[in-house]
Amino acid sequence: MKKTLLIFTLTLLIGISAYVAYKKFYPKIVAQAVVDKKYLNLLPKKYSEKLTTISDTVNSKLDKVITSTATEGIELKQLENAVLEIKKEDVELIYQKLRKTNIKSVEQVFDTITNNIKIKSFNLESLREPFLHHVEKKHIKKGMKYIEMHDLFNTIDEESARQIALQILKQKESKIKKKLEETN
Repeated sequence: MKKTLLIFTLTLLIGISAYVAYKKFYPKIVAQAVVDKKYLNLLPKKYSEKLTTISDTVNSKLDKVITSTATEGIELKQLENAVLEIKKEDVELIYQKLRKTNIKSVEQVFDTITNNIKIKSFNLESLREPFLHHVEKKHIKKGMKYIEMHDLFNTIDEESARQIALQILKQKESKIKKKLEETN
């Protein structure tokens, strides 16, 4: 009986530890895989291959957008707050609307986003110019195809997606600060 109780307790502790590690470290690992291409071997192969493929594009666009937001007077803390404010249902609604629409322009996509996402952190309209300047229709279609192929709305829970986004922002901030220091 004691042996069974000990095995059950150890199994329970291992399970709880694995869950906590997943919730705490998984977002960091995914963020570092996207930003620095680190830890790709720790992720499932189907994700690591795709992350390798999209990493360069995502990094390039994120650098430009984050630099542009700073130019627009939007601080990283405001971006982080916006990530915390955005609801999964709103993102899914935007995705569904875009899927049913013949996307003719990036501006049409931006309008769909601003009509369906309401945040208090900053005025989303201030991102219009950087968005229109740095995002192309092919990037949007590629992103939507990726979401669909990997069923992201069902495979990643809202909190994990939020934590991944926050980790990416934090890692990007340190890289951009480092670049700015090197140029000064």
